[in-house]
Amino acid sequence: MSAQYLIRRFLTLIVTVVLVSILAFAAFNVLPGDPALTILGVEASPEKLAALHARLGLDLPLPERYLVWVSGLLRGDLGTSIRFSQPVAALLSSRLEVTLALSFLAFAMILVVSLPLGLIAARNRGRPWDLAVGLGTQLGMAIPPFLLGILLILVFSVILRWASPAAYVSPRESLPGFLACLILPAVAVAVPKAAVVARFLRSSLLDQMGSDYVRTALSKGNTAKRAVYRHALKNALIPVVTVLGVTAADIIAGSLVVEQVFNLPGLGRLLVSSIGYRDFPLIQAMVIYIAVAVALINFLVDLLYRAVDPRIRL
Repeated sequence: MSAQYLIRRFLTLIVTVVLVSILAFAAFNVLPGDPALTILGVEASPEKLAALHARLGLDLPLPERYLVWVSGLLRGDLGTSIRFSQPVAALLSSRLEVTLALSFLAFAMILVVSLPLGLIAARNRGRPWDLAVGLGTQLGMAIPPFLLGILLILVFSVILRWASPAAYVSPRESLPGFLACLILPAVAVAVPKAAVVARFLRSSLLDQMGSDYVRTALSKGNTAKRAVYRHALKNALIPVVTVLGVTAADIIAGSLVVEQVFNLPGLGRLLVSSIGYRDFPLIQAMVIYIAVAVALINFLVDLLYRAVDPRIRL
C-alpha cells in the first residue's frame, strides 16, 4: 500500500471532519431559541441573561465562537452541558462504553451470521437452502430494529421471563452480566443489517461464479468449492466490504434508537434528553462523535479495498 494513497485518504478524512464540524456548529447556532433562557427561565432579568451569555460565549461573533469551540475540541474540552452543568467529555465517556460495546457486539453478530448465510445461498442457488435463506433475509430486512427490539422484549421478557429489559449491569459490577444485557439489543440491531449483507454477498458471489476465470478454474480440475473459496470469494468481497462499511456506520445511529427501547444508559438516552432541553454543547459533541466515527469507518474501508485487491487506486 503506497504512502501517497494513505496520505490522500487521511487528508480526505480530515477535510470531512472539518466540514461536518462547521455544519454542526452553524446548524445549532442559527436555530431559533436562546439557551440562556432555557437555563434561567423566561422571567430572567436582562442583566442575568447578559452575564450568562458572556459566560457561555454567546456574546461573541459566530466565527470567533466557532474557533473557540474547535480549539476546545482539539484540547479535549467539549464544553459544559447546559442541562447537567458538567463537562461534556465526562458525560460522553460515561455513556460511550455502552454504545461502543453494543455496536461492536452487533457488528460481530452481523459478520458471524451474514457471511455463512450468503455463501450457503450462493452455493445452493435455486435449492431449498437458497430459498430458506432468501425468505429469512427478506423477513429480516422488513423489520426495523426498534420494532424487533419490542418483539424481543415481548417474547423473552414478558412471555418467557428469561430477561429483564431494565436490568442493566455495569461492566465494573460484572462483565458477563454487562454482555448478557446487551445480547437482545445487539440482536435487534444486527438482524436487519445481517439480512442485507447476506443477500448482497449472495448476489456478488453469483456474479463472480459466472465469470470466465471461474470457468477456467473449473476446467483445470478444481472443484466447485475450491473455485468459490480460492478464486470467486475474494473478488466478491470487494463490494461487500463497501456494504459492511455502510452497515458499521449505520449501526452507530441505529443503536441509539435501540438503546431507548431497552432503556440502556448509552448515548441514545443522552441524545434524546439533550435535544428536548436544547443542550447545544452536548448535541454538537455527539454529532461530531458520530461524524468522526463514520469518517474513520470509511477510511478503514478504503484501506481494506487495497488489502483485498491491490489493483484498486484512489
